[in-house]
Amino acid sequence: MNVLKSLLLSLTLFLFIMGCAANQPTLEETYPNLVKENPPERIPYVEKGVTIDSIAFIRVQKQKTLLIEGTFPNPCTQILRVDERTVPEILYIDIIGWQRYQQSCAETIAPFTYVHKGISAEQWANMKLIVINGIEFELPLGSNN
Repeated sequence: MNVLKSLLLSLTLFLFIMGCAANQPTLEETYPNLVKENPPERIPYVEKGVTIDSIAFIRVQKQKTLLIEGTFPNPCTQILRVDERTVPEILYIDIIGWQRYQQSCAETIAPFTYVHKGISAEQWANMKLIVINGIEFELPLGSNN
């Protein structure tokens, strides 16, 4: 009887844990303005500047990741590319936007969220400064450090 109770308890606990894991919101659900690099393919385009508003650290699959929030100059702008380089204690990121050449678009800013992955825990441990599109952010930020 004790074996049956233990088995039932283990099964219940397993199903509870799986149910909790399945209920975790996706990045897209958590950050509705989430964007990725989306370079144009064989169409004429112009580069557009993007404004960086804030950064924070989040955990994505248990890995420290940089969350960047900003605004596009209009809703037609997308991310062309994200350039990254590191020097001792400094991470430089340039986010370049793009829009179709001669595309008409409302001149209203559009918020975006970008998740920058690929920096190892060892690299984060040595970082003192993050520079994104010329804006400096000193570390630690105080979130998930």
